[in-house]
Amino acid sequence: MRRTTFSIRFFIRQKNAHNSEQAPVYMRLTVNRHSVEWHIKRTVLTAKWDQGGQCSTGRSDSDKNLNLYLNHLRKKVYEAQTKLEEKNKVVTATSLRNKAFGIQSEDQTLLKYYQDHNDKMEQLIGKDFARLTWIRHKTSLNNFREFLKYQYNKNDILMKELSTKICREYHHYLRTVRECNNNTSVKYVKNLGKIIKLAVVDELIDRNPLTGLRFKIEKVDVISLSQKELDNLSGFDIGNKGLEEVRDIFVFCCYTGLSYIDVKQLRENHFETDQYAHLWIRKKRGKTNVEFLVPLLEVPEGILRKYYDHPQVRNRPLLLPLKANQKYNEYLKNISELVGLEKNLTSHVARHTFGTVMLQRGISLEVVSKMMGHSNTKITQHYARVLEGRIRSEMSSLK
Repeated sequence: MRRTTFSIRFFIRQKNAHNSEQAPVYMRLTVNRHSVEWHIKRTVLTAKWDQGGQCSTGRSDSDKNLNLYLNHLRKKVYEAQTKLEEKNKVVTATSLRNKAFGIQSEDQTLLKYYQDHNDKMEQLIGKDFARLTWIRHKTSLNNFREFLKYQYNKNDILMKELSTKICREYHHYLRTVRECNNNTSVKYVKNLGKIIKLAVVDELIDRNPLTGLRFKIEKVDVISLSQKELDNLSGFDIGNKGLEEVRDIFVFCCYTGLSYIDVKQLRENHFETDQYAHLWIRKKRGKTNVEFLVPLLEVPEGILRKYYDHPQVRNRPLLLPLKANQKYNEYLKNISELVGLEKNLTSHVARHTFGTVMLQRGISLEVVSKMMGHSNTKITQHYARVLEGRIRSEMSSLK
């Protein structure tokens, strides 16, 4: 059984002070690294607040009353913890606060609870979460907010009102009104599912309304370029400066396996030279925070040199003249039509191309997985499914 640890902390926020001297006092409960905090509706002179002792050092009646009140709040929390444990209830920061201060779970609304989750996630970007994970949940919250407005003309609903029917209608809304494909819709529902599970743990609802619903992720074919298609794309005379820049960055990604966000975050300190004077890129993926290591081949190195003095790059930190993601993908679509490719180019196709080409060249699954920054080789196997040419080649060798 997991040991429950919690802490109580009082602190002030001077940036929210009523004036230059007074600051509001906040209380934070942390249980197993998850916390909730709120303003206790008390203020204190900033000069008299002892952050280490978490109390006022003043001698006035108001200072003494504040310290008595802080002790009173601590006592209520300890009493609430004892009561929850006696009833074998799961102790969380939220359930402890609710029990100690008589907050009824039925008063909690879904969107407010989801927003609180996202706010805390934003504070942990770069520590426990990647920025893209926070953006995904931010988008998911907006989707559900729009669904409530569209389906029920409501701005929010109580936690206890969330039902299996509402979850099923949300999925239908994503597929029809928002016109999301199956996998995107399922991912948004799963994002909501995470929040629902937290609500169950926090005893805001008794059961998970998603239980019994089955939304399945469909396998999709990996779209990638062959080496011949990549060579044709690289040597094609675009005739437009903006399109040429996007084409070059796309080719750079095809030879390095970097995603759009990885190129955006790429800096000079991410390059290293080995004992044979070969350049390598070593950094953590922007999406998963998993480190990858990939050699800088001749083609991508030439692209970096080509744009070294570009106006957008000259003063750094960018190493390539990257456009906004939406504009980047729009340009790729134009390039695909211009070159005559039958495949729709997106930023993901470049990464897929790197994975499939490396495997076709005989690079082992484990090495490709490391170069692409995958957390395990099961993800890399997704690219291996399309290597019919490799199968024929190896079987010919066997014969």
